[in-house]
Amino acid sequence: MSPTLVSGQIFVSLIVKNYRVGDVIILRTKQAGNIVKRISAINNGLISVCGDNKNAESSLCYQSYGQEDVVGKMVLKIPKILSQRWFLRRSKTQSSPY
Repeated sequence: MSPTLVSGQIFVSLIVKNYRVGDVIILRTKQAGNIVKRISAINNGLISVCGDNKNAESSLCYQSYGQEDVVGKMVLKIPKILSQRWFLRRSKTQSSPY
């Protein structure tokens, strides 16, 4: 999903009732587990998705998914630098004192 998201970036998602074209969602797939993609079309309740990286193709984008496959919609993304600081700070507080 680069350039919108970078590997390891943290974001918050929520389950919503209605999804729209352009929403970034988490999908549960049989082939690849959970993936993050952008909704490109919704037809008769079926969702088509695409990635934001125009230099990379994914076979997962050429399939239709049902709303039951949607885990959630991205509502907030944390800038990468803040994600790294949080992770490093969290790792230090959880490390063993021995």
